[in-house]
Amino acid sequence: MFLRLLVLAPAATALPLPGSAGGGAAPRFNAPPGQDTSLLAAIRERAAATGGVVGVHLRHVESGRVMGMNEGEPFFMSSVTKVPISLRVLRQVQRGRLRLADSVRITRGQMGPGHSPIRDASPGGVTLTVEQLLRAAVRQSDNSASDALLRLAGGPDSVNAELARLGIRGIRVSRPYRVLGREIGARIEASDTRDTSTPAAMTGLLAALHAGRLLGPAEARLLLGWMTDTENPRNRIVAGLPAGTVVAHKTGTWGRAAVNDVGIVTLPGGRGHLALAVFIRNATVPDSLSQRAIAAITRAVWEQAAGRDAGAAAVGRTPVHDMRRRAVPAAP
Repeated sequence: MFLRLLVLAPAATALPLPGSAGGGAAPRFNAPPGQDTSLLAAIRERAAATGGVVGVHLRHVESGRVMGMNEGEPFFMSSVTKVPISLRVLRQVQRGRLRLADSVRITRGQMGPGHSPIRDASPGGVTLTVEQLLRAAVRQSDNSASDALLRLAGGPDSVNAELARLGIRGIRVSRPYRVLGREIGARIEASDTRDTSTPAAMTGLLAALHAGRLLGPAEARLLLGWMTDTENPRNRIVAGLPAGTVVAHKTGTWGRAAVNDVGIVTLPGGRGHLALAVFIRNATVPDSLSQRAIAAITRAVWEQAAGRDAGAAAVGRTPVHDMRRRAVPAAP
């Protein structure tokens, strides 16, 4: 069974996607009545369990087929921001303006708040290579590494300009973690578009990254490798997939204000790859239940894209009616 998805809205990227007839939005398909509406209904049911605003977008990399819910609405990225920041730095490496072996000093005053194994190990400051910083930011979601990379990238404006040159619209990097830690509270205002991405823009970036349109082969292998061999929480997208499924992903968490996961899932039987983005804003349930909602959304998408019989035993599979009764450990 091939992926069966209906385009509900134009893609938020100007990049020509694999399998599309040309640049711009992905091609449109006519699906049998109820075929895609049933998946959308399943996504909405699982999203409702969070009590927050949920944005979902899925994009079949090889064909360009897309489907989404609130896919054009900006959501606070939290640590998902480390993907576009790392992309910018790796493009500088590709151009020869930076080297992976270059040394970078992080002082005590430059250490980021929140999750930072680098700060915990060396609170007084440390010197690391560009490659070590990239690995720490993507694999470990280290906030001190992310701030150092943002400085190397030339600041938020340089990251956004790089995205614009690539034709990616709908992603905005605005602040380092040292500022976010002071300015972001328990809730995110929908009107605040700083440090946000639309779900559709993020799947556009991921699909283009996987297709080799954003980085050279060596740099793309590094970034996708860190996203695959990762220490990011496995209780979201990964938990909704059968054991052993290959997925390159990046999570983002800011209490109940933001619980996110974005990634590229390898489908079975040569069916290709699926770029998936799930963002949750201002949930009214504990973040552990929002994480479980992302896993349930992923499972519904997997059953549609891969076939219900493909890998029936998924890690962490949770029926909708159980989502409010069961919890998993909170992610860092």
